[in-house]
Amino acid sequence: MGDIYFKSRFLYKKRRRKNFRPLIYILAGMFIGLFAVSYGSYMAANLEYWQIKNISVSGLETLEEDEVYVAIQESFDGYAFYFIPKSQFFFASASEVIFNLKNKFSKLGKVSVEKKFPDTLAVSVEERNVFAIYCITDRGSATTSHILVPPHLETKQGSQCFYIDREGVLFEPSVVAAGAILPIIENDEDSEFVEGKSAVSLTIINFFEEANTALKDAVGVALNSLTASKDIPKDYMLGTNFGWFLVVPRDSPIADWVSALKTIIDSKIKNRLSELDYVDLRFGSKVFYKYKK
Repeated sequence: MGDIYFKSRFLYKKRRRKNFRPLIYILAGMFIGLFAVSYGSYMAANLEYWQIKNISVSGLETLEEDEVYVAIQESFDGYAFYFIPKSQFFFASASEVIFNLKNKFSKLGKVSVEKKFPDTLAVSVEERNVFAIYCITDRGSATTSHILVPPHLETKQGSQCFYIDREGVLFEPSVVAAGAILPIIENDEDSEFVEGKSAVSLTIINFFEEANTALKDAVGVALNSLTASKDIPKDYMLGTNFGWFLVVPRDSPIADWVSALKTIIDSKIKNRLSELDYVDLRFGSKVFYKYKK
């Protein structure tokens, strides 16, 4: 009966042994193929041909070129997916370069990055322009003496004064400043500030510019400072180039108190502008002023 046997009254068929060799060969082939693909990908990703090597930076004015290049190179430190260098053309992140530069150099306003195949990175920057000096003050209540005596502008070693741009962004500690060169904006209402972030609202900046223009046109007086103080939350103190200051309402139309100032100058103060101590313009047509002793 061929391959049929009888044993202990049970009937058995002869079993054939399974052949695992084809499966082993397939698995070995897959492993070798995966290794070859991985190794090939690693070698391709690390080819010198498309690593970022040529970096150009345009638009620098005051920042040190070497420091900017170092910051750009730091953007390429490390690996993507554990084996692809971040300096590889296709994985070099323009957004990371921009973030790194702005984070390290608060003076940079605009940064654009262009990649040029296979190994070039072109970086264009625009530095912030100084609009004013912004000082964080905590010198007690706002009085006449605080305005007449120029604020102490500390150096970089312990500065509380910073340069700001037209958008109110605080970007660099100021050196000791000559008050006549840049306008000074003082503030004791806020105590927290971060370089590279907006510290002065556009409301204050616009007010200062509009008031300065209106005063020059109406009475020939220019502004060199603005003080916002928690002691007078509804008013500003404006320092003039004649050495006296104005107390003006924050919310009233600028034209109204400028008109009141012009009237009192034309009718009473006349040619004694340089002798003034202050002029209080907070009460409409009722103008209070005082001469220096």
